[in-house]
Amino acid sequence: MAAGSQRKGNKKSKRMSRMRRRRRQVLFGLVFVCVCIIFAISYGVLYRYVSKFPADKICDNIYIGSVNVSGMTDKEAKEALKKHLEESMIYKYIMELDCPVIYTTNYDHMLEEYYKLKKRKLHKIVKLNHFNSDEHNYPRIMKFHGDTEDMESIVLTLSLIHI
Repeated sequence: MAAGSQRKGNKKSKRMSRMRRRRRQVLFGLVFVCVCIIFAISYGVLYRYVSKFPADKICDNIYIGSVNVSGMTDKEAKEALKKHLEESMIYKYIMELDCPVIYTTNYDHMLEEYYKLKKRKLHKIVKLNHFNSDEHNYPRIMKFHGDTEDMESIVLTLSLIHI
């Protein structure tokens, strides 16, 4: 009789275990469906909001540095940035210092663009293999945190530094 009740107990515990497992699966499925629904609704709302703006114009309240490019076309924004760059005293002073090496943590290309505008050469160093003995005749810019032209070089945290 003890063996029979033990078998019933085993069957009951196995059945309970299967039920718990099934409940977890159903719960996981419901959570997954809810996440998918929330994602779809968020995507729809954002798409609807963004589609209100003309595709050829930049949205309101967009600044690149201190330049307000809101409502401009791509071409107009580039011209505004070029004008701002030409008028910038900080880049002028940096270039006038005539340093052999400029160290920066900036990802952007503003300094390189300024040198191009002034028809001066500047060698960009983003990775160790960018050191080149032929490039020592003109200033170098060392970008410690990477460059937007090479997304693999971008450093956001210490764990991303590749030496």
